[in-house]
Amino acid sequence: MKATYIIKTCLSLLFVPCLLCLGSCSKKDNQMNLDADCRLETLTLNDSCTAVINHATRTAVVRIPKIYDEALMTVTSITVSPGAKASLKVGDKLNMRTAHSVKITNEDVFLDYTISVKHDEVHILGLTINGQYEGVVNEKMKTIFVQVPGELDVTSLIPTVSMTEGGVCTPANATACDFTNPVVFTAIYRTDTARYTVTVRALTQPKYIFVGMADRLQRLTMEEQVAGSWMLSNVDSSAYASFADLAAGKISLAKCKVIWWHLDVDKKNPIQTVEQFDFEAEAVMKMEVLDTLRAYYQRGGNFLLSRYATFLPIYLGQNKVIPNNCWGNPEKDAELTSGPWAFNIAGYNSHPLYQGVKFNGDNNAVPMTDPGYRITNTTTQFLVGNGHEFKTLDAWRTATGAKELNFAGNKEIAFWEFPAEAPRGGIVCIGSGTFDWYSPSDDYLENFHSNVGKITENAINYLSK
Repeated sequence: MKATYIIKTCLSLLFVPCLLCLGSCSKKDNQMNLDADCRLETLTLNDSCTAVINHATRTAVVRIPKIYDEALMTVTSITVSPGAKASLKVGDKLNMRTAHSVKITNEDVFLDYTISVKHDEVHILGLTINGQYEGVVNEKMKTIFVQVPGELDVTSLIPTVSMTEGGVCTPANATACDFTNPVVFTAIYRTDTARYTVTVRALTQPKYIFVGMADRLQRLTMEEQVAGSWMLSNVDSSAYASFADLAAGKISLAKCKVIWWHLDVDKKNPIQTVEQFDFEAEAVMKMEVLDTLRAYYQRGGNFLLSRYATFLPIYLGQNKVIPNNCWGNPEKDAELTSGPWAFNIAGYNSHPLYQGVKFNGDNNAVPMTDPGYRITNTTTQFLVGNGHEFKTLDAWRTATGAKELNFAGNKEIAFWEFPAEAPRGGIVCIGSGTFDWYSPSDDYLENFHSNVGKITENAINYLSK
């Protein structure tokens, strides 16, 4: 047993150097090569669609025409780093409605690139007159509105346009234009063309004013911006004014027929009483502004008030009663609509407010959204009936001094007015959650949503008479 042990030990000692020798001999052969170049250099689909490759993000974006079927595309050219191989080859078919991945391998190194397509598109992102008067761009309507001081000569103004990188525009930047009438600006990038109608107004005594808390329209919430830009683009002799402008007398109310305030409170907060809603704090209202608004109202000026601006009448001298059924979601939580949302006008169909609207088979319901529209459902309305503050419609009329313009559902009043009584002007209030101007998503086709604009137009005309 002892002899056997010695023999085994000797054999083991002889075997260890052999292993060490074998290990040192094979180390170089097994060493990984991590220095090889591994890049996607060029990629072309369908002969003419060339990718823009970003090696930092490892993406390859293939530009395709504005109208193009990307469902069946063919790899017609692909090059990679010397010595490298790609998981795609010339002739491979790709459905580019979804992104694809290509693996580039060289020695012991590999990298994945994401391939996607992007349709040509061009947009005017901004327009400034004479380097200081900024326009309001309404992308959906393809309109741009610029408000300039009344003393400015609109027959020779210098526009400066910012737009999609690589695009060109006519008229060109720094070219004097006559804006006596609206001017069409044409933007072109590769296969896409977009035309924007630019309207410049030099007003000191507008007939219609969209009012807001910010010094310019572009600084309001998107909901307010879209509503305001609609008015400036569609209502002649209209202008934007901040409350500070009105208080300082920068824009005269001498010829103003209607002031429209669409106040968007972008938060979820059910409000039922005045105590729950500090109107001055929320609206940043100054007493001198209220004095200006009261004076305008008392001498015959009219108001269109929507969303939380429907709280204003109590500050204009009306009874201190505000809507008792208020709620809404912030834009980030806007609800996706699967079909037209409508409000009921049964019994009030003949009112001028609802003339010319589109219906969806029911002339008692006005549809206001389209499938795919995202809505905050911001509502400021009155509930009337048993279990509510106002037991009857007559009780509501007596308490508010108002006249209902609809009365439906769970006895809801979402449209109402304070009729003009000389010398005092009139007020139309719109508190329906369907009265929504801005959808965070554009994945819908405009149809019934145009009723929002039609009702606004009707309300302005109704108050102007």
